[in-house]
Amino acid sequence: MTTLHISPRVAEKLENDHGLDADEVRAAIEGVGRLPYRAHVHPDRGWRAMVATVVGNEPVRVVLYPSRSGNDEEWHLGSAYPDDP
Repeated sequence: MTTLHISPRVAEKLENDHGLDADEVRAAIEGVGRLPYRAHVHPDRGWRAMVATVVGNEPVRVVLYPSRSGNDEEWHLGSAYPDDP
């Protein structure tokens, strides 16, 4: 993955609601190949990827939406939260 877009609103939500730093989430996703994920179709938001990764030493679930640009290497962060084992 080349580019992960994180809006200021999502970055604030990550920190305030989930105790995660947006830059650390970006580092765990961008340029990292073959992360485990599952495809999910949300009834209102459409197709998204639910990605499993590690931020710091904690497992994290990251919700990614494909870019409307059509570029397969460009994604938008929907959310990220600690993943319950």
